[in-house]
Amino acid sequence: MNYSKNRKNFTIFLMFIVILIDIMSYSIIFPVMPGLFFSHSGLLGVGTPLFYRNLFYGITLAIGPLGIFIGPPILGKLSDIIGRKKVIIYCLIINIVLYAVSGYLIIWHALILFIIVRFFIGLFAGNFAAAQTVILDLSNTEKDKMKNIGWISLAAYIALILGPAVSGFTVQIFSDLWTPFWVIAASQIFLFIFVLFFLRENFTPRAEKFSLSLSQLLASVFLVFRDKRIIYLSMIFLVFQFGFSHYMQGINVVMNRHFQLSTASLGYFWCIASIGGILAQVVLQPIIIEKCDIGKVIKSVVVVMVFLAFATLFLNSIFQEYIVAFLFFMCELILYNAIVAKISSRVGKDEQGEVMGGITAIYGVTGAITAISVGLVLNIGLLAPEYIALIFMILLAILVFRPERKRV
Repeated sequence: MNYSKNRKNFTIFLMFIVILIDIMSYSIIFPVMPGLFFSHSGLLGVGTPLFYRNLFYGITLAIGPLGIFIGPPILGKLSDIIGRKKVIIYCLIINIVLYAVSGYLIIWHALILFIIVRFFIGLFAGNFAAAQTVILDLSNTEKDKMKNIGWISLAAYIALILGPAVSGFTVQIFSDLWTPFWVIAASQIFLFIFVLFFLRENFTPRAEKFSLSLSQLLASVFLVFRDKRIIYLSMIFLVFQFGFSHYMQGINVVMNRHFQLSTASLGYFWCIASIGGILAQVVLQPIIIEKCDIGKVIKSVVVVMVFLAFATLFLNSIFQEYIVAFLFFMCELILYNAIVAKISSRVGKDEQGEVMGGITAIYGVTGAITAISVGLVLNIGLLAPEYIALIFMILLAILVFRPERKRV
């Protein structure tokens, strides 16, 4: 489908709003999660031992990404068949219900049901992959893809600022941990109306009759690990996500338990960190796209991330944690955009939905495994997740600097 420049820019703006609200749904909850398991007003009883609090904290963080591992690749495949807009709308309807229910489950202290609902929220988290695919449908060259994906990343980082701020403000005003979930449900209703009336389908679904089996759908989950064109880049992305997710989930607990940051203060910490990503998109990425080779950029950023991961082991003040988080988020945005642009450039237009779903699945599986490992290794020490993050960053550097084998 041919788009005028104005229509193309408007569609990118619409996807910017979709990602903004979608990621806010995650970032509003992130500062609340420690309070749900480590405070007396959370999901667990007052006398619950710390071991079980760590365990259920890890399980709850893991179960949503586990759903993301399964759902988005299947939804991405469906978007290649029935169109991007329909997938986004269906996911929104389901998530409105799930987030509304989540608030009541916290009030009722229904831990098991809350965990189950978190899984289904992840399972139907198809908005990010679908919106990213819409952007890629409008992009041609590798640098064009990196530029346009950058706007998606920018929306995500703004959401990472607004979400925790809204979370902290909501918790302070209402003095509870369930209202943020209802705020998310309300925002998803707004987004549903927005998409329904203003988003035009920019991908022409397959005209022929298409028979889709369950096995074909499930195969979509593992596409990025089977396709020889993208398997090496997918492995790089996998290790990258393992390293960064260990840093994020580990530092979230460090700031809460070691530096005694409240839910509101923790939200403000993530706001400052996310500004690093925004500056990377607005200031650094345009220069990179114009003057630098993307492959060299990836190598340079990885070196910086190894240094930052090593530095986290020796920080002894909140100010230092702020600085490192700020720089970490700058690097994450550039590296994410560059790797996704390279992966997208190696597949056809009618494969973008399935591949972007697979990329989202990588995020899901790394998030799930990280959440479980963080919950367990916290019993060893607060810095254990940061040691694991460093190990993955070193492995990432090895993969990036190792020449990719040509596959036939």
